[in-house]
Amino acid sequence: MAPPLNEDVFEFLSRELKLDSAQKENYRVLRDEHRAQVRPIRDSIRNAKDAFFELLKGNTDDSVVSAANHRIGLLEERLNRVTYTHFSKLRKVCNPEQQVKFDQIIHDVLRQMAPQRQQGPPPPRQDGPGGLHPGNGNHPPPPPGE
Repeated sequence: MAPPLNEDVFEFLSRELKLDSAQKENYRVLRDEHRAQVRPIRDSIRNAKDAFFELLKGNTDDSVVSAANHRIGLLEERLNRVTYTHFSKLRKVCNPEQQVKFDQIIHDVLRQMAPQRQQGPPPPRQDGPGGLHPGNGNHPPPPPGE
């Protein structure tokens, strides 16, 4: 059971796990720490992807493309690890009954938090013949309430 699209993950997990006020406060601290950790990683991933696709503009050697792609992978690995650690800490805040519920719903929560992959062709570009240019800040916001 994933959170409804308009519901914050924090609120959803707090409700579904029936966190008491002390647990909610612990979770709030964990959430804020997580947000502070992932923000620069997400920015780095976005910048690395922008740089990666900028390589299309030139006659780029495959080794350069591979290195740029590898950098994205390392950053995404770091993001995954930070998120894993965050939810591991949250699980430890839970009592045994809550941990059972946590284990039942965490995969759906993570799927809901994942960036939504766009189906079909991309929307029309707005800034002229070249479209949105990498690095101009025209990116979707991060998922709500990690």
